[in-house]
Amino acid sequence: MTDDIQTQVGIKQFRADGCLSYLVHDHHTREAIIIDPGLDLMTDYRAVIAQSGLKVKFALDTHLHCDHFSATHLFRSEYGSEILMSALTKSTRPTLRFACDGSAADDIILGGIRFRVLASPGHTADSIVLNGHGMLFSGDTLLIGKTGRVDFDGADPGEMWKSLSGVFSKIPGSTLVFPAHDTQDLLFSTIDAELKKNSEWRSLSQEEFIALKSQDRLQRPDSEASSRLQFNLDVAPLGTPWREPGNRHRPHGPGYEPMATISMQKFAKKIKNPDPGALFIDVREREEFAGGHIPGARNIPASELGFHLKEFWRASRVYICWNATAVRTLNHIGLPDVVHVEGGLRAWTNLGLEIEKST
Repeated sequence: MTDDIQTQVGIKQFRADGCLSYLVHDHHTREAIIIDPGLDLMTDYRAVIAQSGLKVKFALDTHLHCDHFSATHLFRSEYGSEILMSALTKSTRPTLRFACDGSAADDIILGGIRFRVLASPGHTADSIVLNGHGMLFSGDTLLIGKTGRVDFDGADPGEMWKSLSGVFSKIPGSTLVFPAHDTQDLLFSTIDAELKKNSEWRSLSQEEFIALKSQDRLQRPDSEASSRLQFNLDVAPLGTPWREPGNRHRPHGPGYEPMATISMQKFAKKIKNPDPGALFIDVREREEFAGGHIPGARNIPASELGFHLKEFWRASRVYICWNATAVRTLNHIGLPDVVHVEGGLRAWTNLGLEIEKST
């Protein structure tokens, strides 16, 4: 990971029904790209873009989606964004298409940020990933703990194996993995963590992998897949499609691993008399933190935790204020001593303690 990532790159992750999207920008030029935007989250995107003063140059889909309604066309109409997809896509939306031959001609440039676009077929024939600055936006090819489905048209488990063993195996182990889909309520992973923990990638031969993924073909795609697909094929679909109601933030994966926790009462003593090397991290957005926070806590927004992993590895202990997802994520990638602080500002003030505000 490049040393300037913290000062160069800004990132915000969005979630809806297990689908993840990312707004990435250059801190200096404010140029931005939205990756795999979902229609349900347009209000959230607009708020962050306006608040941060971003210029959204690009709207990219890593593949032709069947699991959500893509909002790339709205970024084109509202922000003048170029719509980016693979040259192999069947969608009529893209204004720029990537040949995905590994050349610099496929690079995406945002100020001082440069991402290389690579082909990663398997989940779909048109799947692509973005790699650069110690980050991999892996679409639905490499997920956290598993790999993408191969039960839709154009999917091919043999091609997915080639993508994993060819494209992903050449990427440094410390690279942060930001997938387009997650059912475990985690923020990100790393290549190293997936090589160790991903049951569909680690230590499987090509034959074993193909046999495992071929079982996906026995599953029936959900009833909304065809309507999502048709919507995402259209260059400018009209109206808002009907969809089943759901909880945008409800995880639906396997049971969670236990995590270390500490009460607010005990935490108050720790932060007033900190152990050497301990870090106290408030992962709320900067505006929330400025409005009121615990004295001695440091603000690192949840979406940017991955940029500070070297520092976390050096710490004697990392306390995370009020965000179990962040704790589970750091546990997943192997950090040995991460503690979830229970409660919140109300729990702090209920102890008769003061909060700080900042600009």
